[in-house]
Amino acid sequence: MKSLLPLACLTLWLSACAGSAPPPPPAASSTPGTTLATPRPTSSPPPTFPLTRNPATPQPSPSATPGCLDDGGRLESGELSDDGLSRNLAFMVYLPPCYDQNPSQRYPVLYMLHGLAEDDHEWIDLGLTGSADRLIHAGVIPPFLIVMPWERTGMDMEVALTEVLVPYVDGHYRTLPQPGKRGVGGLSRGGGWALHIGMRHLDQFGVIGLHSPAPFGIDLAMVPRWVDRQGDVDVPKVWIDIGDRDTLLPSTRNLTRLLDAMAQPYTFVLGSGWHDAAYWSKNVGTYLRWYGAAW
Repeated sequence: MKSLLPLACLTLWLSACAGSAPPPPPAASSTPGTTLATPRPTSSPPPTFPLTRNPATPQPSPSATPGCLDDGGRLESGELSDDGLSRNLAFMVYLPPCYDQNPSQRYPVLYMLHGLAEDDHEWIDLGLTGSADRLIHAGVIPPFLIVMPWERTGMDMEVALTEVLVPYVDGHYRTLPQPGKRGVGGLSRGGGWALHIGMRHLDQFGVIGLHSPAPFGIDLAMVPRWVDRQGDVDVPKVWIDIGDRDTLLPSTRNLTRLLDAMAQPYTFVLGSGWHDAAYWSKNVGTYLRWYGAAW
Protein backbone atom coordinates (compact mmCIF):
# COMPACT_ATOMS: atom_id res chain seq x y z
CA MET A 1 0.00 0.00 0.00
CA LYS A 2 1.44 3.36 -1.04
CA SER A 3 0.92 6.47 1.03
CA LEU A 4 2.10 10.06 0.74
CA LEU A 5 3.59 11.39 3.95
CA PRO A 6 4.70 14.94 4.75
CA LEU A 7 8.43 15.39 4.30
CA ALA A 8 9.47 17.01 7.57
CA CYS A 9 13.07 17.60 6.64
CA LEU A 10 15.71 16.72 4.08
CA THR A 11 19.16 15.88 5.41
CA LEU A 12 22.39 15.17 3.58
CA TRP A 13 22.87 11.46 3.01
CA LEU A 14 26.40 10.69 4.16
CA SER A 15 26.55 6.90 3.97
CA ALA A 16 27.04 4.80 0.82
CA CYS A 17 24.75 1.97 -0.15
CA ALA A 18 26.52 -1.13 1.17
CA GLY A 19 27.41 -3.69 -1.46
CA SER A 20 26.01 -1.70 -4.40
CA ALA A 21 28.58 1.00 -5.04
CA PRO A 22 30.35 1.00 -8.41
CA PRO A 23 33.91 -0.33 -8.59
CA PRO A 24 36.78 2.07 -7.82
CA PRO A 25 37.34 4.46 -10.73
CA PRO A 26 40.23 3.76 -13.09
CA ALA A 27 43.16 6.13 -13.29
CA ALA A 28 42.60 9.36 -15.18
CA SER A 29 43.29 9.29 -18.90
CA SER A 30 46.02 11.49 -20.32
CA THR A 31 44.57 11.34 -23.83
CA PRO A 32 43.72 14.82 -25.15
CA GLY A 33 39.99 15.32 -25.37
CA THR A 34 37.76 16.11 -28.30
CA THR A 35 34.05 16.66 -28.51
CA LEU A 36 32.32 13.84 -30.31
CA ALA A 37 28.91 12.99 -31.69
CA THR A 38 27.97 9.43 -32.55
CA PRO A 39 26.83 6.62 -33.42
CA ARG A 40 30.31 6.47 -34.91
CA PRO A 41 32.67 8.90 -33.15
CA THR A 42 33.89 11.59 -35.50
CA SER A 43 35.31 14.99 -34.64
CA SER A 44 32.61 17.64 -34.58
CA PRO A 45 31.67 20.83 -32.73
CA PRO A 46 29.71 20.53 -29.48
CA PRO A 47 25.99 19.93 -30.01
CA THR A 48 23.97 23.12 -30.23
CA PHE A 49 20.40 23.77 -29.16
CA PRO A 50 18.04 26.69 -29.79
CA LEU A 51 18.95 29.80 -27.82
CA THR A 52 15.90 31.83 -28.88
CA ARG A 53 12.18 31.28 -28.64
CA ASN A 54 11.05 28.34 -30.72
CA PRO A 55 7.72 29.10 -32.46
CA ALA A 56 6.89 25.39 -32.37
CA THR A 57 7.15 25.28 -28.57
CA PRO A 58 3.65 25.55 -27.06
CA GLN A 59 3.38 28.72 -25.01
CA PRO A 60 0.78 29.49 -22.34
CA SER A 61 -1.92 31.90 -23.45
CA PRO A 62 -1.13 35.37 -22.04
CA SER A 63 -4.82 36.07 -21.51
CA ALA A 64 -5.41 32.81 -19.68
CA THR A 65 -2.23 32.82 -17.60
CA PRO A 66 -1.20 36.41 -16.86
CA GLY A 67 2.25 36.57 -15.29
CA CYS A 68 2.61 32.85 -14.61
CA LEU A 69 5.70 32.54 -16.79
CA ASP A 70 7.32 35.34 -14.82
CA ASP A 71 6.44 33.60 -11.56
CA GLY A 72 8.49 30.53 -12.46
CA GLY A 73 7.85 26.95 -11.45
CA ARG A 74 7.42 25.58 -7.95
CA LEU A 75 8.72 22.65 -5.92
CA GLU A 76 6.76 20.05 -4.02
CA SER A 77 8.21 17.43 -1.66
CA GLY A 78 6.77 14.06 -0.79
CA GLU A 79 7.54 10.68 0.71
CA LEU A 80 6.14 7.31 -0.30
CA SER A 81 5.94 4.08 1.68
CA ASP A 82 5.63 0.79 -0.17
CA ASP A 83 5.88 -2.86 0.80
CA GLY A 84 8.48 -3.37 -1.94
CA LEU A 85 10.90 -0.82 -0.44
CA SER A 86 13.16 -1.20 2.57
CA ARG A 87 12.72 2.51 3.41
CA ASN A 88 10.39 5.34 2.56
CA LEU A 89 11.10 7.04 -0.76
CA ALA A 90 11.51 10.81 -0.45
CA PHE A 91 11.42 12.97 -3.58
CA MET A 92 11.14 16.51 -4.92
CA VAL A 93 8.95 17.50 -7.89
CA TYR A 94 9.50 20.58 -10.03
CA LEU A 95 6.23 21.79 -11.57
CA PRO A 96 6.94 24.13 -14.51
CA PRO A 97 5.63 27.68 -14.84
CA CYS A 98 1.88 27.87 -15.50
CA TYR A 99 1.25 24.27 -14.41
CA ASP A 100 -1.53 25.38 -12.05
CA GLN A 101 -2.99 27.90 -14.50
CA ASN A 102 -3.34 25.36 -17.35
CA PRO A 103 -5.31 22.47 -15.82
CA SER A 104 -5.96 20.78 -19.18
CA GLN A 105 -2.30 20.57 -20.23
CA ARG A 106 -0.26 17.38 -19.77
CA TYR A 107 3.54 17.29 -19.59
CA PRO A 108 6.61 15.12 -20.25
CA VAL A 109 8.48 14.01 -17.13
CA LEU A 110 12.21 13.90 -16.46
CA TYR A 111 13.51 11.79 -13.55
CA MET A 112 16.91 13.06 -12.38
CA LEU A 113 19.06 10.94 -10.05
CA HIS A 114 21.71 12.31 -7.71
CA GLY A 115 25.26 11.17 -7.05
CA LEU A 116 26.70 9.03 -4.28
CA ALA A 117 26.30 10.42 -0.74
CA GLU A 118 23.96 13.20 -1.98
CA ASP A 119 20.18 13.59 -1.80
CA ASP A 120 17.14 14.82 -3.70
CA HIS A 121 18.32 18.43 -3.41
CA GLU A 122 21.55 17.98 -5.36
CA TRP A 123 20.15 18.89 -8.78
CA ILE A 124 18.33 21.86 -7.28
CA ASP A 125 21.57 23.07 -5.66
CA LEU A 126 23.33 22.71 -9.02
CA GLY A 127 20.80 25.13 -10.54
CA LEU A 128 18.72 22.72 -12.62
CA THR A 129 15.29 24.06 -11.67
CA GLY A 130 16.34 27.69 -11.84
CA SER A 131 17.74 27.08 -15.31
CA ALA A 132 14.50 25.34 -16.28
CA ASP A 133 12.52 28.44 -15.25
CA ARG A 134 14.68 30.67 -17.43
CA LEU A 135 14.66 28.39 -20.49
CA ILE A 136 10.90 27.80 -20.33
CA HIS A 137 10.27 31.52 -19.89
CA ALA A 138 12.40 32.22 -22.99
CA GLY A 139 10.59 29.52 -25.00
CA VAL A 140 13.84 27.62 -25.53
CA ILE A 141 12.44 24.39 -24.06
CA PRO A 142 8.88 23.20 -23.56
CA PRO A 143 7.55 22.94 -20.00
CA PHE A 144 8.03 19.55 -18.34
CA LEU A 145 8.07 18.08 -14.85
CA ILE A 146 11.34 17.17 -13.13
CA VAL A 147 11.20 14.50 -10.42
CA MET A 148 14.22 14.07 -8.13
CA PRO A 149 14.13 10.99 -5.85
CA TRP A 150 16.43 10.40 -2.88
CA GLU A 151 18.35 7.12 -2.93
CA ARG A 152 18.58 6.34 0.76
CA THR A 153 20.95 3.69 2.09
CA GLY A 154 19.82 0.18 1.23
CA MET A 155 17.22 1.26 -1.32
CA ASP A 156 16.81 -0.52 -4.65
CA MET A 157 16.40 2.44 -7.01
CA GLU A 158 15.23 0.25 -9.88
CA VAL A 159 12.22 -0.93 -7.87
CA ALA A 160 11.73 2.50 -6.30
CA LEU A 161 11.60 4.27 -9.65
CA THR A 162 9.85 1.82 -11.96
CA GLU A 163 7.37 0.22 -9.56
CA VAL A 164 6.65 2.98 -7.05
CA LEU A 165 7.55 6.50 -8.14
CA VAL A 166 6.61 6.45 -11.84
CA PRO A 167 3.11 5.04 -11.17
CA TYR A 168 2.61 7.53 -8.36
CA VAL A 169 3.67 10.54 -10.43
CA ASP A 170 1.53 9.48 -13.39
CA GLY A 171 -1.43 9.04 -11.05
CA HIS A 172 -1.10 12.33 -9.18
CA TYR A 173 0.26 14.78 -11.79
CA ARG A 174 -0.79 15.64 -15.33
CA THR A 175 1.85 13.68 -17.21
CA LEU A 176 2.26 12.23 -20.68
CA PRO A 177 2.84 8.59 -19.74
CA GLN A 178 4.30 7.35 -23.04
CA PRO A 179 7.97 6.18 -22.96
CA GLY A 180 8.93 8.81 -25.51
CA LYS A 181 7.68 11.52 -23.15
CA ARG A 182 9.50 10.16 -20.09
CA GLY A 183 13.22 10.48 -19.45
CA VAL A 184 15.68 9.31 -16.81
CA GLY A 185 19.02 10.97 -16.21
CA GLY A 186 21.62 11.12 -13.50
CA LEU A 187 25.10 12.22 -12.53
CA SER A 188 27.93 9.99 -11.32
CA ARG A 189 26.32 7.05 -9.45
CA GLY A 190 22.96 8.45 -10.56
CA GLY A 191 24.22 8.14 -14.13
CA GLY A 192 25.00 4.50 -13.44
CA TRP A 193 21.44 4.02 -12.23
CA ALA A 194 20.07 5.89 -15.26
CA LEU A 195 21.92 3.51 -17.59
CA HIS A 196 20.77 0.45 -15.63
CA ILE A 197 17.15 1.52 -15.27
CA GLY A 198 16.74 3.18 -18.65
CA MET A 199 18.17 0.34 -20.74
CA ARG A 200 16.32 -2.34 -18.76
CA HIS A 201 12.98 -0.51 -18.92
CA LEU A 202 12.62 0.89 -22.42
CA ASP A 203 8.89 0.32 -22.07
CA GLN A 204 8.96 3.19 -19.56
CA PHE A 205 11.85 5.44 -20.62
CA GLY A 206 12.60 6.62 -24.14
CA VAL A 207 15.16 9.29 -23.17
CA ILE A 208 18.31 8.46 -21.16
CA GLY A 209 20.90 11.01 -19.96
CA LEU A 210 24.25 9.96 -18.47
CA HIS A 211 26.20 12.84 -16.93
CA SER A 212 29.72 11.86 -15.78
CA PRO A 213 28.33 8.35 -15.32
CA ALA A 214 29.71 5.74 -12.94
CA PRO A 215 28.44 2.56 -14.64
CA PHE A 216 28.09 -0.48 -12.41
CA GLY A 217 30.69 -3.05 -13.44
CA ILE A 218 28.21 -5.79 -14.31
CA ASP A 219 26.18 -3.37 -16.42
CA LEU A 220 29.00 -2.84 -18.92
CA ALA A 221 28.84 -6.57 -19.62
CA MET A 222 25.05 -6.37 -19.97
CA VAL A 223 24.88 -3.45 -22.41
CA PRO A 224 25.12 -5.60 -25.58
CA ARG A 225 22.31 -7.84 -24.36
CA TRP A 226 20.10 -4.85 -23.48
CA VAL A 227 20.66 -3.25 -26.88
CA ASP A 228 20.04 -6.55 -28.65
CA ARG A 229 16.74 -7.03 -26.79
CA GLN A 230 15.26 -3.70 -27.93
CA GLY A 231 13.29 -5.50 -30.63
CA ASP A 232 10.18 -3.54 -31.58
CA VAL A 233 10.66 -0.95 -28.84
CA ASP A 234 11.55 2.50 -30.13
CA VAL A 235 15.29 3.15 -30.01
CA PRO A 236 15.94 5.42 -27.02
CA LYS A 237 17.61 8.80 -27.26
CA VAL A 238 20.87 8.56 -25.28
CA TRP A 239 23.18 11.35 -24.11
CA ILE A 240 26.60 10.83 -22.50
CA ASP A 241 28.88 13.61 -21.29
CA ILE A 242 31.94 13.76 -19.04
CA GLY A 243 34.77 16.15 -18.20
CA ASP A 244 38.17 15.69 -19.82
CA ARG A 245 39.84 15.45 -16.37
CA ASP A 246 37.28 13.09 -14.84
CA THR A 247 38.77 9.89 -13.40
CA LEU A 248 35.74 7.99 -14.75
CA LEU A 249 36.59 8.86 -18.36
CA PRO A 250 38.14 5.43 -19.14
CA SER A 251 35.00 3.56 -18.05
CA THR A 252 32.88 5.99 -20.06
CA ARG A 253 35.03 5.29 -23.12
CA ASN A 254 34.44 1.57 -22.55
CA LEU A 255 30.70 2.24 -22.54
CA THR A 256 30.80 4.22 -25.79
CA ARG A 257 32.86 1.48 -27.47
CA LEU A 258 30.20 -1.05 -26.49
CA LEU A 259 27.45 1.15 -27.90
CA ASP A 260 29.45 1.62 -31.10
CA ALA A 261 29.84 -2.14 -31.48
CA MET A 262 26.07 -2.55 -31.17
CA ALA A 263 25.32 0.39 -33.51
CA GLN A 264 23.33 2.04 -30.72
CA PRO A 265 22.79 5.75 -31.53
CA TYR A 266 23.90 8.21 -28.85
CA THR A 267 25.40 11.64 -28.40
CA PHE A 268 28.74 11.94 -26.60
CA VAL A 269 30.19 15.22 -25.38
CA LEU A 270 33.60 15.54 -23.78
CA GLY A 271 33.60 18.76 -21.82
CA SER A 272 36.20 20.66 -19.86
CA GLY A 273 36.28 19.84 -16.17
CA TRP A 274 36.50 17.39 -13.33
CA HIS A 275 34.04 15.08 -11.58
CA ASP A 276 32.57 17.84 -9.45
CA ALA A 277 29.74 20.30 -8.88
CA ALA A 278 31.49 23.03 -10.87
CA TYR A 279 31.37 20.89 -14.02
CA TRP A 280 27.72 19.85 -13.62
CA SER A 281 26.40 23.27 -12.62
CA LYS A 282 27.90 24.95 -15.68
CA ASN A 283 26.27 22.35 -17.93
CA VAL A 284 22.73 22.09 -16.53
CA GLY A 285 21.38 24.41 -19.21
CA THR A 286 22.87 22.23 -21.94
CA TYR A 287 21.35 19.14 -20.34
CA LEU A 288 17.90 20.74 -20.22
CA ARG A 289 18.10 21.85 -23.85
CA TRP A 290 18.91 18.29 -24.90
CA TYR A 291 16.03 16.79 -22.89
CA GLY A 292 13.71 19.53 -24.11
CA ALA A 293 14.68 18.92 -27.74
CA ALA A 294 13.39 15.36 -27.37
CA TRP A 295 9.94 16.76 -26.47
